[in-house]
Amino acid sequence: MAADLAYLFGFMGGIVFLVLERRNRPARLAAVQSILLSAAWLAAWIAYSILFAVLGLVPCVRLVVFALAAPVSFLVGAVFFVAWPLCVVRSFRGQALRLPFLGELAERLLPAH
Repeated sequence: MAADLAYLFGFMGGIVFLVLERRNRPARLAAVQSILLSAAWLAAWIAYSILFAVLGLVPCVRLVVFALAAPVSFLVGAVFFVAWPLCVVRSFRGQALRLPFLGELAERLLPAH
């Protein structure tokens, strides 16, 4: 149940259950992965915003930047919009899901006890 709630509430749920859950390694792993997924989404959003804002200031590429902004935003959003519910659903079913890069990073960040 802790892993379910960690995914369901994203960054804050991950922090809460990482602090509260001391013995349940799968729940702690889900909490770390939830934190990393939320941080990756935030970092991607910030990088996207800065990149398109800066490139939008350059007159000769402004039209290309604005033409690419919507498709890139859609693709980045779609990746996170699929990953988050997939983690929530798999967790509610009792199945652990390791996201390709974030799952491996979560394993390394969480010490084995």
